[in-house]
Amino acid sequence: MNIMENEELKKKLEEQAVKIDAIYKSVEKTRKYFLMIIWVTVIAVVVPIIGLAFALPAFMNNYVNTLSGAGIDSPSGTNSTSPSGLLDSIKGL
Repeated sequence: MNIMENEELKKKLEEQAVKIDAIYKSVEKTRKYFLMIIWVTVIAVVVPIIGLAFALPAFMNNYVNTLSGAGIDSPSGTNSTSPSGLLDSIKGL
């Protein structure tokens, strides 16, 4: 009986080893997928933020210059913000 029990234990251990190997392969695939998803997420978030860091100041400068040219932020008490004042400043361009 003792030999029989040892053989059964060996067989069970071998079966468990096969199952553990399959689990290890599955876990490694899952880890690689998660790592890929993390990199894609970082690239999808960080790259646009870096792009905005360069594009936003240029856009704001262009926007402020356009408003300054139209006379909107004129400190004088003129009526340059009225539609006729804006039309006059556009005609002056």
